[in-house]
Amino acid sequence: MTAFAEEGPAYVKYDNTNAIVDPTNPADPDYLIRIPGAINFTDENRSIKTPISMVTPDGDVYEGDKQALVKVESSNTTSYSLKSESGNDQIDYKLLYEKEDGELKTMADGNEFGTIGVLSSSRTSIDGKAVLGQDKAKLQEVYSDILYFVVNEYTPVEE
Repeated sequence: MTAFAEEGPAYVKYDNTNAIVDPTNPADPDYLIRIPGAINFTDENRSIKTPISMVTPDGDVYEGDKQALVKVESSNTTSYSLKSESGNDQIDYKLLYEKEDGELKTMADGNEFGTIGVLSSSRTSIDGKAVLGQDKAKLQEVYSDILYFVVNEYTPVEE
């Protein structure tokens, strides 16, 4: 007696990102921009990867015609810093994103929504990282910041 068998994959995922929908069609988006869901520094883990990516609503690689300009700003508008709960201490950090030439660009302190870059079907992801400064916490408190990512439709300027 011969036994027949079929096999198939079972995909297992863990997604700790947040998503911003296509601003031109939020009710039925053509794409989502995935941003970091959280950045949790520790004394042992002072550099955290913070990539952003453009995907379809199903999570597949985006292959459409739209382009999205992605910007970011810290809630601490004078610098990228983690503030203590009491507001009496802070620890600076840097937020860096890869430019098209591969160089890392630091988001400027006090920058009103620093430009990360443009995502499209030809560039569906931008690598980034957050790096905690060398200062140590002076207080036994939680230090925090909130990053605001903004996505706008991008239309290249015709020359």
